[in-house]
Amino acid sequence: MFIPSLSGWVEFIPSLSGWVEFIPSLSGWVEFIPSLSGWVEFIPSLSGWVEFIPSLSGWAEFNPSLSGWAEFNPSLSGWEVFIPSLSGWELLVYSPPPICLMCPGDASMVEYFYGNVGNGKGEQHSRSSYLPLRSGLNRFLNDPPIGRSWCLMKDTEFTTSNHVFLGNIKQLRRQGKYITNSHPPITDKDMSKLQNCQALNPGTPTGLVQKVWFHLQLHLGQRGKEGNRQLKANSFLGKTDENGLRYATLAYNEATKNNLYPRERGRESKRGFIFEQPGNPLCPVA
Repeated sequence: MFIPSLSGWVEFIPSLSGWVEFIPSLSGWVEFIPSLSGWVEFIPSLSGWVEFIPSLSGWAEFNPSLSGWAEFNPSLSGWEVFIPSLSGWELLVYSPPPICLMCPGDASMVEYFYGNVGNGKGEQHSRSSYLPLRSGLNRFLNDPPIGRSWCLMKDTEFTTSNHVFLGNIKQLRRQGKYITNSHPPITDKDMSKLQNCQALNPGTPTGLVQKVWFHLQLHLGQRGKEGNRQLKANSFLGKTDENGLRYATLAYNEATKNNLYPRERGRESKRGFIFEQPGNPLCPVA
């Protein structure tokens, strides 16, 4: 149905949202659909579609091909993108074009990313959290819906950006941000309290079950609770060492996140052991 309007004509077409209004524009056509924000304007683009919603800055452009959302603000010289991260989210400011429309010639944007990315507090990443950023960005650009088929690590267009990335890693190392802050080990005093508490009392059915799980996690749980439900009676072996002390260990080489080759030399020493404690009434192997 065509209805005269100030723009020349308006075409109303029934749709699930009630109606769709098409108006001629420089981009070919503009589709207006009622929404909670008043209106939503869809314009065709290389990324599939662009949604414009009124905002305090005049308008905001939301693009589904970006990780999270990107707001394009005409009052800023560039654009802002919020990317989810382990620390919550990260605010990155770039110059156009948007990263989803980037071509290899726009590799300077990747250099800017490597040089300015920070955590949710606006601070520098540690070396351990900075290292995965390049591979994460590489997956983001190559996975659907972007699907660029690039390699940020090997393509010659990104040689300079890789120099920036490796230079930042060296700088973080010089600043002492390469040290991983692990949790301190349980002290002997605290371990004694745990071993003698009522919750781990082997004289009660509940205490016996909890004591068994405590020692399994303490000595054999290299990956936390992962794999606990797959444990069976034949998952364990009872052996004796050269000193005649009994010990328990896993009957197989448990896979780790960093090593997928269970037959590699030296892997047996990483299985974990529960040793006999002669004279200890709370011996886990008795």
